[in-house]
Amino acid sequence: MDIFEVGEGQPGRRCGKTGKWSYASQEEALRCLRKIQANPDPVKQSLGYVPIMVYRCRFADHWHLSHKGRVEGVRRRRRKGAGGYR
Repeated sequence: MDIFEVGEGQPGRRCGKTGKWSYASQEEALRCLRKIQANPDPVKQSLGYVPIMVYRCRFADHWHLSHKGRVEGVRRRRRKGAGGYR
């Protein structure tokens, strides 16, 4: 199965929880990652949105691509008025 048949370099399925493109296996996600990295979109590349890693979805049994590296132990800042950190 070629994962690039539907859309522009994307698989034909989305995660039901996150709405992100999803991949059935880690191998499939890595194949897509390598193909995108070999021929990145110039606009996305200039903005830093070229995928650099794959990760397993927390909500379902599939994989996603990420343009962000692994970050552990970092708390996100809440929006102003949302009961921010004290």
